[in-house]
Amino acid sequence: MGARKLDEESWESYAERLIQKAQQDGAFDNLPGFGQPSSLIDSQLTMRCEFRPSRATTRQLV
Repeated sequence: MGARKLDEESWESYAERLIQKAQQDGAFDNLPGFGQPSSLIDSQLTMRCEFRPSRATTRQLV
C-alpha cells in the first residue's frame, strides 16, 4: 500500500480486503481457542453492557 492515498478506497473496504486475505491465507486458523465459544460471551460485564436499557426518551430522540 505504501504512500498511496486511500481516497480511491475507503478505510473500511481496505481493512475488509486485508481481513479476507488473511482468512484465505489461514492466518486465523491456529489462534488459541479457535472453534471454541468466546469467553466474552459469558462475561457478566458484557451482558450488562449489551442489555442495558437505553436511557434516552422519545422526546430526546425527536
